[in-house]
Amino acid sequence: MKYYFYKLFKKSLKKNNLTNGTLIKGVIINITNNYVIVNAYLKSEGKIPLTQFKDEKENFKLDIGKQINVTIENLENGLGETLLSREKAKHIEAWNDLKSAYYTGEIIKGMISHKVKGGFTVDLYFIRAFLPGSLLDIRPLQNISHLENKELNFKVIKIDNIRNNAVVSRRAVLEIEKNLIRDKLFSNMLEGQILKGFIKNITKYGAFIDLGGVDGLLHITDILWKHIKHPSEVLIIGDEIFVKILKFDRDRHRVYLGLKQLIFNPWFQITNKYKQGSITYVKIINITNYGCFGELKKGVEGLIHFSNIKIKKKYINFLKLFKLNDIVQVLIINLDEKRHRISFGLKLKLFNPWLKFISTYKIGDCVLGYIKSLTDFGIFIALNNSIDGLIHISDISWFKPIEIMKTYKKGFEIKSMIIFIDFKKERIYLGLKQIDIDPISFYLSNIDKTTVVTGYIKEINKKEIIVELAKNVIGTIKTFYYKNLKNKYLHINDKILANVINFNSLLNIINLCFFNPKKNIKQKKTNKLKLFFENKI
Repeated sequence: MKYYFYKLFKKSLKKNNLTNGTLIKGVIINITNNYVIVNAYLKSEGKIPLTQFKDEKENFKLDIGKQINVTIENLENGLGETLLSREKAKHIEAWNDLKSAYYTGEIIKGMISHKVKGGFTVDLYFIRAFLPGSLLDIRPLQNISHLENKELNFKVIKIDNIRNNAVVSRRAVLEIEKNLIRDKLFSNMLEGQILKGFIKNITKYGAFIDLGGVDGLLHITDILWKHIKHPSEVLIIGDEIFVKILKFDRDRHRVYLGLKQLIFNPWFQITNKYKQGSITYVKIINITNYGCFGELKKGVEGLIHFSNIKIKKKYINFLKLFKLNDIVQVLIINLDEKRHRISFGLKLKLFNPWLKFISTYKIGDCVLGYIKSLTDFGIFIALNNSIDGLIHISDISWFKPIEIMKTYKKGFEIKSMIIFIDFKKERIYLGLKQIDIDPISFYLSNIDKTTVVTGYIKEINKKEIIVELAKNVIGTIKTFYYKNLKNKYLHINDKILANVINFNSLLNIINLCFFNPKKNIKQKKTNKLKLFFENKI
């Protein structure tokens, strides 16, 4: 009889596929201090430790007769007892709920426990899921302390049944919430509606305003009626402002806002006071490379294009004609009240600065100026606001002009002499070396070709011998004529006598030859010259 009962029991287990790890239902029939007795309709009741019945808040919710899910740990442990587990059953239940949420798109709750490589670990009660850092929020967060130890909403985006792990996203939930808020806002949005928002970001072309779920663009031209160079001149990030909806696009989710539309339009009925073709006064408020802007009245600005400025002068830098806050008389060329555009013309009755300069200065006069720029070929000097002069590199110094030019810097005040005026091209050429006496000209004025000059050898090379005749006066002796002369007779700083052959005005160098006391002896015969050098004259 016992054997027959055992066979029936085994048969029922196979029929129900009851094996270790199977999830089954049971009923709580008793609760002791340490165990919960559960009847799972098996060979015997199972004892489950009381600690396995704690919920996510560490509380016990147990009632006799309550039906629960458990897993089979062991159908028979050898002592005739059936071992059950509530802990593993809760894990299977949670995993099944997680898979269900993945397939249905349901939002689940969880808590960020700690940070790991590439993201965070999220506790979904009895299961841990991975949250990539890029899916934490819509925008990157530098600090997440306000999200720690706080129940948050997540969406399951990936399930791995083999490895039993899951990937969740908080960003997906926030985007869903944002889309719901955005759709609600767009459903109630009207052009001309006035809304309150916060300045979220400022760029060079405008500002983005958070309207409570939707960002709108406040373009720089819609901030004030007058011209501003940058929105930060008026707006500050974080400030609360009221804006007007100019237009919006539901399909592209774009909203265009205006701030100046909430204040009085200074262009309103402007044609009643100002007429096209009339003459008026404006204040210069901005200068560009194509013209300048003049303020007709507060909030009303117009362009004075340089093509509309008439002046009897061919070459002039218009950027130097005006200064900010200058008051000038203009002619209203065009006035468009609807498009808020106005164009001015200006006829300058200015004297020609070039004519004034050439009537004041002449060649040979010394003038003061500032170094405007340095180039490879010379220095440009600013003599006044409209006149510039050039000091060519050859006119910087009588001696070593390249080295001396390197000592000058932009902005230095410098005194120079006018050495040439080109009236056709309106150019002025200046010189620095001309202020001082030319040492070579002064030296040559006191000698002739018959004069014997004295100098000191400063350099000896294969082609020539460099001789210093006086301060900043250099002469050269070509070694070709004295190729048989041994170097032992020539030394640096030796004093020599020489005759002047000619003067090279291009290089500012005097060509010399060794002095020959006997005119009938040619320079190529060097026997007398050897004797001459041995005496060290």
